[in-house]
Amino acid sequence: MILFPAIDLFGNACVRLHKGDFNALTTYNHDPVDQARIFEEAGCTHLHLVDLEAAKSGTPVHLHILESIKSRTGLKVDFGGGIRNEEDVHTCLMAGADQVNIGTFAIRQEERFYALLQDVGPEKVILSADRDGDTLKTHGWQNDAAISFWECLDNYVREGGKYVTSTDISRDGTLTGVDRSGYLQILERYPGLKVIVSGGVREASDILQFKGTGIYGVIAGKAIYEKKIDLMEINRQLNHSSDAD
Repeated sequence: MILFPAIDLFGNACVRLHKGDFNALTTYNHDPVDQARIFEEAGCTHLHLVDLEAAKSGTPVHLHILESIKSRTGLKVDFGGGIRNEEDVHTCLMAGADQVNIGTFAIRQEERFYALLQDVGPEKVILSADRDGDTLKTHGWQNDAAISFWECLDNYVREGGKYVTSTDISRDGTLTGVDRSGYLQILERYPGLKVIVSGGVREASDILQFKGTGIYGVIAGKAIYEKKIDLMEINRQLNHSSDAD
């Protein structure tokens, strides 16, 4: 299983939101590249990089930071935020993203998204199916989608999708713990899907509880920045016996 430390970008800095609220923003590091190198030195191999400004505006803002992280680290980076068309996806991949997280475009423009999925291949795409309960959210979590969370996943799996990140918005940035049963329900319903847990991680046990369950990975942000998780120790435990490729 993979630990994905998160860097959320706003104003060229590493920040975290509370339940997706842009009015509840905390800055943790003004140098995202430095932060990425800290993660790598602690044994991380992957990075979850989100352009929060782009998620609101609908156009990528921080591609230069993606390029810098890829040139100065060996991290595998999945990048998301504000990706609303095919050109944005190709631009992110050209800037160095190993995978692209796609939410609003995938949900609002399904036919175009699934054509893109076939074009770039399912290994390059992660569906961002972010939810508040069973309500699917779009546009940086500001709007409700016209389809349900489960309908979205049904369509995605049917079209050959392989990876999904599902952020539990009600828990994101709260350090209140992870809805374990909710994520295992996703895995039970779609056993071939590589499910990435996001939202609510507060301590190492919130991550380690998924080890051996078939969950592909867990994203952690605030708990790392608040030093509630020892990155080197948890990477050591995860690497002892990995159940993910």
